[in-house]
This record gives sequence, structure tokens and C-alpha cells, in this order.
Amino acid sequence: MRDLGDIRRISLEHIDSTVLNSATGYKSSGLSFSDLGDIHGVQSDALLSYVNEAKYCLIVEANSNIHGVFCTEEITKEFHSTIQPIICDDPTYQFFTLMDHIAKTHIVDSPPIIDSKIVDGYNIFIAPRGVAIGRNALIEPNVVIMPGVVIGDNVVIWAGAVIGVDGFQHQHTTRGIISPRHNGGLIIGDHVEIGASASISIGFSYRNTVIRAGAKLDAHVYAAHGADIGAESIICADVKVMGHAQIGARCWVGPNAVVTSRTCIGKEAKISIGSVVTQNVPAGGHVTGNFAVAHDKWLEFIKSIR
Repeated sequence: MRDLGDIRRISLEHIDSTVLNSATGYKSSGLSFSDLGDIHGVQSDALLSYVNEAKYCLIVEANSNIHGVFCTEEITKEFHSTIQPIICDDPTYQFFTLMDHIAKTHIVDSPPIIDSKIVDGYNIFIAPRGVAIGRNALIEPNVVIMPGVVIGDNVVIWAGAVIGVDGFQHQHTTRGIISPRHNGGLIIGDHVEIGASASISIGFSYRNTVIRAGAKLDAHVYAAHGADIGAESIICADVKVMGHAQIGARCWVGPNAVVTSRTCIGKEAKISIGSVVTQNVPAGGHVTGNFAVAHDKWLEFIKSIR
């Protein structure tokens, strides 16, 4: 399949003082960062992040990839490293304002690359830029494919699915709610199947959404920004995979389950119907319930109340 670099929505070489000033009004000189990232970011060795509570300072200092943070003057006193502070009254607002600025002003206008024969008259919308579709794709009527999407070979997308929708990101700040646009990508591997009326978000600039080879997603599945669904995993109808959640290879996620943000599901794990998963699940594990616990413990509990 094609490299995401062919169509990635942003083409930003670095975030320097000029970019910071344009986006946030912060005036300085000599600053330079490779990309934005959260406090757990590892995708680059010179990230700009943000900290709005002192309790996260130790996490930031332990992450050698972070070179700068938006933070308040009070939080700056908690740092004992060489991390560059960018002092402001509302770090959340400044960080997501910068993200929004980058998404709106650094866009790759590459034309679509389509190796499949798309049937005319099927009311399929394919964005006029930033899309790559591999060989032998089957795309049904009323599918929408937005910018920032790479689709592999032999992919099936059933009717009404929305592929590459902007992520749901709204942050409360001292200046009201800020809703930054996303500027990452969505990578769909070979032999993936996406069910009718599914909705799959693009990622942030610092984390793509990924549906890996052979994964099968049923109708009405939602995958949020930065989610990573493993190869050959089966995701049943109405499942919600929230932001940055990771599902390993060959997992089974039952209908109407929810995998909460930043949760990691090990390979070949099983999540029962209707479960709400709020903690990591080990490889080969089986969890059930709301909130989900090990399946055998759940069965013991159910027996105890009968």
C-alpha cells in the first residue's frame, strides 16, 4: 500500500518562533520543535507539548522526546530539567490553538491516487485532495472518503460509511470551548472490511488512526482519532473504540462494547458483548461487564447473586 507521506495533510518541517507567534501571539526567538505531541509522545525527538497540572511534570521530564511545553508560571517551578517552558495563562488553549492553526494553514494539495475502478453513479464522495486508494477496492453507495486517508488493496467499504471524518476534540479553556481541526491521517491496511454507516476518524498530526491488515469492522462501528485496530481483529456492530485506544491483532470485540481512551487490548483478547473497558487487557484475556473485569470473575459474581 502507499506510504502516508504521499498524502499527509500537513507539510510542516518544524514549529519555530514565527509559527508560534502567528498561531498564539507568543513572541520569542530561537525556538524550534519538530512536531506537536501529548506528554506520552514518542514520534519525534523534539516535541512541543503542554502541561496544565503539576502532577504531570514527572511524566514530561521522563520523556526525552519532549523539548518544550506550554505551561503556567506556577507549573514551571515544578520542572527540574532543560525542557523549554512557554509560559502562558492557559496551556490547553495555547496548545490546541496551535494545532488548529497548523491544520488550517499547512495542507498538502495532492490529487487523489486511485488504483481501483470506482463505479460511477454510486453517489460516492472522494475528496479532491489527499486520498490514496489501492487496487481492487469495493466501495458501496453513499460512502464518504475525506482528505488524509490511505486505503490499501482489496478493501471493502459498505454503504454509508464515513472514512476520515475530523476527530471529536473539544477542550474547555478559560476562553471557552476550543475545537481544533485535526491534521493527521487514517491508514487502512490491505483486506480490511468496514461495515455500513461506520465512522472512522483521522488522527492528530502526532498520531494517525490505523486499521491494520485484515481487520473486519461491522456496521456502525466508531473509531476515534488515533485509535489503532490490530490485524485480523473482528470488531462487531456498534462498538466504540475511543481516542488513542490500541487493540492488538486477532482480537474479538463484541457488539455494543466500548473501549475507552488510551486503553490497550493485548493480542487475541476477547471483549464480551456490551462491555465497557476502562483498563488494559492482557494478551489472550477475556473481559466482561460494565466496568469490564476478567470474564471468570464476572461469572462468579453473577452466580453469587442468583
